[in-house]
Amino acid sequence: MELRRVLLKQDDYECTERFRWFEDGREDDCSHSTVRTTNTRYNSGFLNSVMLGGVGTPPEYRRSGLVRRTFDEVFRLAHETDWAVSVLHPFSFSYYRKFGYERVSDHRILEFPMAALENFPRCPDFVRLGSDPADAIEVFNRFTVGRNLSFLRYDARYYTQENGRVIYVRYRDGKPSAYLTLSPEKHFEINRSVSDCLRVIEFAFIDREALIDCLGFLRMYEGELTTIRIENCAMAPEIETLLRHYSPVFCRVVPDIALRVIRPDAVLAMRDYPKARGHFTLQVEDSLDLTAGTFDVEYADGKAQVRRITGCNADIVTTAPSLAPLLYGFEHYTPELAAYLEGVKVNNPESDFFRAFGKQRNGVFEHF
Repeated sequence: MELRRVLLKQDDYECTERFRWFEDGREDDCSHSTVRTTNTRYNSGFLNSVMLGGVGTPPEYRRSGLVRRTFDEVFRLAHETDWAVSVLHPFSFSYYRKFGYERVSDHRILEFPMAALENFPRCPDFVRLGSDPADAIEVFNRFTVGRNLSFLRYDARYYTQENGRVIYVRYRDGKPSAYLTLSPEKHFEINRSVSDCLRVIEFAFIDREALIDCLGFLRMYEGELTTIRIENCAMAPEIETLLRHYSPVFCRVVPDIALRVIRPDAVLAMRDYPKARGHFTLQVEDSLDLTAGTFDVEYADGKAQVRRITGCNADIVTTAPSLAPLLYGFEHYTPELAAYLEGVKVNNPESDFFRAFGKQRNGVFEHF
């Protein structure tokens, strides 16, 4: 088998390649994957990340280890690329767990009647986005601070207004404070157009007032559309907090994103820590030498010093798959709950780790 790498795109922010395995004498590939280097949000900063998508193998070449060889090559490249984490949309969480990935985010779909917004004042003060998406990008990159996994945005690819999609921006004191990407859905029945649903495909807001403005703008569709569906609000639990009329709000949860930590030291160093001083030791067991090791973390004033050490009875011992939900706060892990994660051993229940790593907001709008 021969691996061929085809460069699809490269700029100052991203690099996208196609990995393709070929057998001698065969014109079509035997297995392929798209490998994309980009920056994903972690707390208030970004981590150098690798996305894997478009993984496919014809039936006659399945179960032959080609996907594993692709992952082996990706992890080999991590020595030179400085990737901190790898992210993917898994078709099976159990399948990718054997490569070190674990679930860190769900896809949360909210659907509710327009009447559920009746307590929010109508807000018509949104304007349609023009050809320059800079204002929407500015809001998005401010919105994602503290919301893990979101990609750094820098171009217009996510702001095309076609196929029924329209983007509206809210300005406050002349500065953008929110935007909504909407798609009103209707169907023609006999002799008239019948409303179906107002799809909220994307949103971003900089504070509570801006979110209330967004909900108030959705009310401007009253009389035209009767139902609202927010396609994903996993990264914004504030929306469900404001929608206190629980009975008419339907929520569908779909497991969404799996992540593998490649460089624990990079993730640990990027964390926004508490102001108070703390200390913990974390041991990671893994086949990758970049990932395996014991890490000593001392933090204060929101920052930390992270060192690799040896010969320590670590406060917490974990395998690579369980490391991902711990560092990304998929749940609010107490020492008791963390002990139920596969491969986790809590040697010191009083460890300051659990004070530093609580429940976090994770999620992405993008599909990759």
